[in-house]
Amino acid sequence: MNELSNEFENCLTQTERILLNSFNRLVIRGKRGRGVAILLSPTMKEHFEELLKVRHHFVSNNNDYIFHTSGFTCLDGTKILRKYAINCKLQFPNNITATRLRKHIATVTQLLQFSEQDLEQLSTFMGHTIKTHCNFYRLTDNMYQTAEVSKLLLLSTNEGIKA
Repeated sequence: MNELSNEFENCLTQTERILLNSFNRLVIRGKRGRGVAILLSPTMKEHFEELLKVRHHFVSNNNDYIFHTSGFTCLDGTKILRKYAINCKLQFPNNITATRLRKHIATVTQLLQFSEQDLEQLSTFMGHTIKTHCNFYRLTDNMYQTAEVSKLLLLSTNEGIKA
């Protein structure tokens, strides 16, 4: 490992070091050619490596895609997610989409009070700009205020119990 990596790791918390050593980051091409990151858990990484080992038995060496069609294009993950949401006979299968997952994560993070830098990193990771993140994924005042004020009340109540 190079010196810069060691220096960076020294700035991490113990939890961050564990997470960094547990997950692998993979970047795929997203909309407009923008890179979109994917985190692989150790189990997912094992399965992915097995897939790569046997891939040559099923795919032409000229096909660059891991998840491909019978031609030379890739599978559309959004269509596959929609198919399985419907096959699972969910009550509201249209709520299970990559867009809604991104929206949920972006909205909930507002309650965590991320710094500007953390929001920028999260936005980039999710494949959109911080402007998109801030303008389109806003909690309503009702939700935000209820969550924040109730959190403060619970904290103050717990402090009162300790005193």
